[in-house]
Amino acid sequence: MAVLLLFVLCSPSSLAGKETLQRSKAGNGKLTILFTNDGHSSGDYARLATLIEQERNKALSEGSALILVDAGDIAMGSVYQTIFTDHAFEYVAMGMMGYDAVTCGNHDFDFGLKAFGNMLETARVAADSMEIGLPEFVISNLDSKLPPHFVELGISDTLMLRRSVVVGDKEEELLIGLYGLMGEHAYSCIVDNESLLFSDRVESSQRAVEALREAGADYVVCISHGGTLWAKGRRVDVGSDGYVKRKSFTEDGKLAQSHSAPDVIISGHDHELLEEPLIYGNTVIGSAGSRNRYLGKMVFTGDSLVEYRVVSISEELQPDLRMQRYIEGSYGHIVEKFSSRSGIMLDDTIAFSEKALPLDIDAEGNMELGHHVAESFREAVADSLSNGEKPVAIVPYGTLRNGISQGYITNHDVFDILSLGMDDEGTPGYPLILAWVTGKELYDICELNATVAGGMEDAHLFFSGMVYRYNRCRIPFTRVTEVFVNGKAVDKKRLYPVVTGLYTARLMGMLKSSSYGLLSVEPKDKDGNIVADLEQLVVYKKGPDGLLSTIPEWLSFAGYIKEKELKNPVEISSVDNSTPSVYLKYLLILAAVVTLPVLLLRSGRRAHGRRL
Repeated sequence: MAVLLLFVLCSPSSLAGKETLQRSKAGNGKLTILFTNDGHSSGDYARLATLIEQERNKALSEGSALILVDAGDIAMGSVYQTIFTDHAFEYVAMGMMGYDAVTCGNHDFDFGLKAFGNMLETARVAADSMEIGLPEFVISNLDSKLPPHFVELGISDTLMLRRSVVVGDKEEELLIGLYGLMGEHAYSCIVDNESLLFSDRVESSQRAVEALREAGADYVVCISHGGTLWAKGRRVDVGSDGYVKRKSFTEDGKLAQSHSAPDVIISGHDHELLEEPLIYGNTVIGSAGSRNRYLGKMVFTGDSLVEYRVVSISEELQPDLRMQRYIEGSYGHIVEKFSSRSGIMLDDTIAFSEKALPLDIDAEGNMELGHHVAESFREAVADSLSNGEKPVAIVPYGTLRNGISQGYITNHDVFDILSLGMDDEGTPGYPLILAWVTGKELYDICELNATVAGGMEDAHLFFSGMVYRYNRCRIPFTRVTEVFVNGKAVDKKRLYPVVTGLYTARLMGMLKSSSYGLLSVEPKDKDGNIVADLEQLVVYKKGPDGLLSTIPEWLSFAGYIKEKELKNPVEISSVDNSTPSVYLKYLLILAAVVTLPVLLLRSGRRAHGRRL
């Protein structure tokens, strides 16, 4: 009963319960906050622009002040990211739509700090020529160890916006203070985070809030790339009864309950669509899903939150013509870039899929699309091993950005599945690497699925050439019982070749942190020497012109689809051999540990009584 009471007390209140948010500092006017998050170079920008303009006109007619913000990860997720540096498509498009501020997401740094700086400079030049403003990048707990410094890039700790608002028959001024935060989990996902300085979120937030309130802010809004589903690197379980969304312990839930919390948190990173707000005390949290499919809206009147909605970007909306022309022009640059670099036409049809392959993981941890992608990696590097040995292929769920629909498949469709990154030469897509790990490390990799990935969906791995058996009833980090590579039991002392993407290999260090140090993997060369610079493990192939080039993840999958049309059966990676016997054994041991002292105490009392 005590646990249930604690659980209920920690649950957030909801606007659906007719509760209103009482702000710590009252205002007299109406404020409308429009927001997005995790756009990932995707979505219908032209219709989003139309919806934003409609909401802006509505706010104006109601005498409401309005701000428009985004909670990060504006890039990485479609072919448009390939012109991130030299055309700044996403950032310029946000400028055209009138965004006021955006914070940094982890994927906005996928191309590195230099590319990020180039994007900002490119956007400034484009904005000047198009006579538009650009949103301000705000972030209060991240800085760079390397030049140019973030201040020189135009990134600010805080931002104060002044907005006119009609109160009665008078026009007054509202001050809206903004600041941004990077989440701990998001920071751990930045490939090159060693060149960044990360500060404590709660402490940084407190400094920003106090500074903005001291400067006279009527409202303080935090744009956070922290999330409402992540807590200490683990995904929070969501139950079906509506009460078990333990979001009070997540990064943004914790922030909302901290000292000097902001009035509003716009939350990004985990792609959560909050159809109702989360409210903790004086703070309201909103999130609008991902890929620009929704526009979030909050309306405050004085002390109260009076409206909260997430509005779908419907096809019934008329596209904004100026934005549509900008998109079409940008796509022309993209087509030209792919064609000139690799001779690939994006819109060419390469296969027909008789069925859809969605991003759905089954109860045992398998996914057909993930296994197909892994098999394509394996085949792409088959000629790289002189002894004819077939490597194990590894694909994380988090690198798969889209499923496959039934029907014709184009190169564009395949790229959208494996869209992250580029190589050092600017070729789109992360290159494949070939590394060696021990059999013991293969067990650890499988244990990530069996123990950790249940709470971190993006960390779930799919394999080709490797099958493992596990028992979910065993205690954590001991659940994997057997591992087989190419049909043979794994020797824990032997080295095995593994193919995966460069991004995945760089994040292998997270295995140790997410398992409390119990699991670890260190990529090696074929002689067993640990390789610190993973670029040395990139696989190259010789083209028709005799020149060497990398093998991008997406391109290996495109070749595989073109050859096999996804008709070949794939081997599942994991088999659940759970039995309750082991679970009952541990339960009996626990019961004995708890009850034995009580029994001994009672026995001692009875003996003592007889002596009397």
